[in-house]
Amino acid sequence: MTTLAGRPVGGQNTFSFNTGGPAIRASHPSGETTIDEDQAFALALDAAPSEESLLAHVSFAVAALPERLGIRLITGEVREAILSTIYGWSRRPHVIVLQARQRFPSGAQVRLMWGKGVTSESGVATEQDQVLACKVREVFTAQLHCEREHRQAACLPIRPLTLQFSNAVAWELARQAVLIGPDTQHWRPEIDRDDGTTQYVTSITFKGPFPESAALRLELPEGLTDDAGRSLANVANFPLQVETAEFPPLAKFAARFGIIEWKAGPGLPVTQRNLEPEVQAKRLQLGAEGATPEGGAPEGGVAGKHWRVSPEQVTEVLR
Repeated sequence: MTTLAGRPVGGQNTFSFNTGGPAIRASHPSGETTIDEDQAFALALDAAPSEESLLAHVSFAVAALPERLGIRLITGEVREAILSTIYGWSRRPHVIVLQARQRFPSGAQVRLMWGKGVTSESGVATEQDQVLACKVREVFTAQLHCEREHRQAACLPIRPLTLQFSNAVAWELARQAVLIGPDTQHWRPEIDRDDGTTQYVTSITFKGPFPESAALRLELPEGLTDDAGRSLANVANFPLQVETAEFPPLAKFAARFGIIEWKAGPGLPVTQRNLEPEVQAKRLQLGAEGATPEGGAPEGGVAGKHWRVSPEQVTEVLR
């Protein structure tokens, strides 16, 4: 090779480079997601790796375990079945499916370590680690929630009780739960939208009202599991004892509006519950001249016959 002037080109005339060992281009599930205890990982690579180097340099680091977990490669029909559930992955080149040799602990932080030394089929090795972080889902539990007047109080008997599951449960199983009260009373659960097609739920609701100052018992069906077949981790808490409080104080009109007779001792009924023996109240009354109480206004041009209380003034009636 010569220059335009006809002189030979000197210096280094041999150059070498490599594309690096197989690296992860995409993963399913992707990083920073919640995974199952026996999660299988699909990895799309930029080159085909050697099986021997995978088994030697790929592992899982689990926060709760002192040693890393080895991997096993998933092949054949099982591999194809897994890839068929991930849109477009069956057509991708250089895809491997792997799994840890043992189950992950629930709630643990997990890192997939694609280590230095993984080689391609042509013998080119990776020179640095590649890490994918994720977290194992928590154990399957059921927790009862209710409304209270304060933290130390029992459940309000006029409000619903909700049983929350940490993972999806078959509705056919969940609907067998029962809340049992005194005198053989019992309540069955409901869900927000039951159109006959619901298969799985994450919560169920028991609608009251329930007896006040009563002891209720929540029973779950035997063999209750989530959609992954896991049993309740806190099954020892059931049957669960539920205490209800007294009915809360109440003072209200029967409706949003009422009709008061003009000359027959007008009055509107007020429902009261669990109030102090003597309730301070103020009665609003119109005089013969059509006098208007403070904050009110005559309506319709007929003095002394009717007076409208705005929603903002309703509380004034009981003061």
